[in-house]
Amino acid sequence: MSEPERRKEAFHRVVKILDSFKEDGLFQMDLQDEECLAAIRHWTQEKRADPSFVERRFNNNYRIQNVYNKLKVIQAACRQVPMGVPINAILAGSTDPYYGIRNVNASSPSKSEDKTKITKNEEPINNNEEHVQNREDGEILDQDTDKDVQPVVETKITSKTMNEPASSSLLNLNLTWQNIMAWWSVQILFVAAFLQYVK
Repeated sequence: MSEPERRKEAFHRVVKILDSFKEDGLFQMDLQDEECLAAIRHWTQEKRADPSFVERRFNNNYRIQNVYNKLKVIQAACRQVPMGVPINAILAGSTDPYYGIRNVNASSPSKSEDKTKITKNEEPINNNEEHVQNREDGEILDQDTDKDVQPVVETKITSKTMNEPASSSLLNLNLTWQNIMAWWSVQILFVAAFLQYVK
C-alpha cells in the first residue's frame, strides 16, 4: 500500500470513530457535563485546573474517565494519518460528513500529493462561554500536571497520576492495561464491599 493510500485509509478510520462518537448518546451527554468540559480544558491546557481539584474530582469521575478513554482511542487513530485530535469537531457535532477536517489524499483521491493537509474546524460550538471554544486542533495533554502553561497547538492525552510534578514539556504518557485493570479492581472491590454491607 502506498503512503497516500495508507493516509487515506487512516483518515477515513478517524472519520468512522467520529461517526461512532456522534451516535453514542452517553458520550454526547458526557460532553455536555460541566466537569467533563473542565477536564478537556485542563487536558488541552486551555484552562488548567487546580491540582487539588483535579485530584478530588477528575480521578473519581467515571464520566470524565469515559471521555478520556475515548479521546485516547481517537488520538491513536489520528497519529496514523498523521493529524491532531479534532477536539472542535468532537465537541461541535458538525453535520459535515468529514466534520470540518480535510485530508488531501482522502478528499481528492486523484491527486498524487504525499503530504497530508488538515484544516482547522471553524464551526463555532455554541454561544455558551462555558464551552471550549477557539481551540486549535491538536492532541490532548496530560490531565495531571499542576503548572499553568499557555495553550499549545499540539498536546498529548496522558495518564500519569494526578500528583505528578508539572512539566513545561508535553508529557508522553500511555494508558496501559495495568492502569485499566487496577481501576477495575478497585471498582470490583468497592462493589463487593457494598454487597457485603447490604447483606
